[in-house]
Amino acid sequence: MRLSRLMCWPTPIGSRLALALTTMVAQDDRLLNDLVLRCLSTLVDLAEERGGFVASHVVRYSDRFGRCGDPTLGLALLRCCCGASKVVPVRCHGRALCPTCGGRAMASGAVHLIDRVLPDLTVRQWSIQTGALSVPWPRRYLFAARPEVCAGARRRIWRGLSRGYKCRAAELGDPGGSTCAVVVVQRFGSALNLNVHFCMLLLDGVFVADGDSVRWVKVPPPTTASMFC
Repeated sequence: MRLSRLMCWPTPIGSRLALALTTMVAQDDRLLNDLVLRCLSTLVDLAEERGGFVASHVVRYSDRFGRCGDPTLGLALLRCCCGASKVVPVRCHGRALCPTCGGRAMASGAVHLIDRVLPDLTVRQWSIQTGALSVPWPRRYLFAARPEVCAGARRRIWRGLSRGYKCRAAELGDPGGSTCAVVVVQRFGSALNLNVHFCMLLLDGVFVADGDSVRWVKVPPPTTASMFC
């Protein structure tokens, strides 16, 4: 199927064209966006009346999410040689609140990690939130307010996990190995509450120098004792 594309941006002519094409966009997809946009100013006013405030980044991302997918602010008209057409509104590209743009960024990020970053080796996921590696709630609030503290804790956790892998490799007779990881700082919990925690992908083994090359050594699953060697 061959497609031709017509871009339309917020100009007087473009706005009228976008309004004419709005009927081609499913309005049900914008119910939540419109609700957030209508209630955002009320939320800010209520917070100020009670002596509080809404963080500027929350207002900014909420406003972007409310306008995401509005064809009057910009769109692409895809037209097939068979005569079919589809309107694709300009998106906010936000990763904080918008499920559409956040899901797209998550999918493209996963593809990038699989295709270009992580080697074809065993990978173990660590979620630094629950269990033995849990961070107390007051510390999570501190992480949100102090990025340097969050970065310092992340480095310490990474060094502890890396040391555990090196210890298990040394027990197998391969000392001096090194491993690597991808760390993502997640700021929200499942209820969209403030919950700063770390998600880590570590190679489940170490690389050991072997002459002019390196050799991969897979280590057994971690135990509590091996983390404190």
